[in-house]
Amino acid sequence: MKDKQILILGNTNLKLAIFSGEELKSIKKETSNAKNVQNLEFVGADNLVVSVKPDLHEFLPQNKILTFFDKDLALQTFRIRGLYEEFGVDRLANLIAAMSIYPNNSVGVLDFGTCTTLSILDWQNEEAVYKGGLIVPGMDCSFEYLSEKTASLNKITDKDILDLPLILDEIPRSAKESILTGAVQQILFLTDYAIKLLSETNYPCKLLFTGGWSYLVNEVLTKSQAYDKTLICYEPNLSLIGGNKYLDATS
Repeated sequence: MKDKQILILGNTNLKLAIFSGEELKSIKKETSNAKNVQNLEFVGADNLVVSVKPDLHEFLPQNKILTFFDKDLALQTFRIRGLYEEFGVDRLANLIAAMSIYPNNSVGVLDFGTCTTLSILDWQNEEAVYKGGLIVPGMDCSFEYLSEKTASLNKITDKDILDLPLILDEIPRSAKESILTGAVQQILFLTDYAIKLLSETNYPCKLLFTGGWSYLVNEVLTKSQAYDKTLICYEPNLSLIGGNKYLDATS
């Protein structure tokens, strides 16, 4: 079986993965910039690019055959309807993966990346239907903006959040504690909102977490006793899995 390579070219980071069949063999992660794109090595014959950064396409290797994720072809192949025109191909790859992992379920995907996005997919007449979602600033964006625009605040890190109790004994009083508590409450609010939307779908449901900050979300929710652990699923490589499913289905 030939190896396949999937490149996710995101707003902040890129991921280059090698699959053998459905097995994810390796992942290389770098910052999305021209230099790192130029240095990518494609060794297989089947290479897929899932990109939201068209300005970096000119730096991709010119001596390799690269297939670009086609949104219209994906919608037709996987029978998904209801997406708006600007819906990102990375989010669509997430949904394709979620459908394949839980084929008999309505699914929600919370992607904690450059932006935090929520996408809800339901089923009607054996077709997958996009029900709606959310887009809010990602945690990195929020923390960096606060750090840059507020002279008295230092950069917040993921470790700071992990060290914070889910429920404080009193209202936060320091600036840092207030920001951290706000971040945790945002995670809990988005999770609650996603579960509410999924409860209104037609089938049993699953909520998947992915993206660069999803490991942190998983840690926060693991601390909580408020969520049904059979409902939520942590899968950091969802878009890669979706890209692999797309390549298999359209090759």
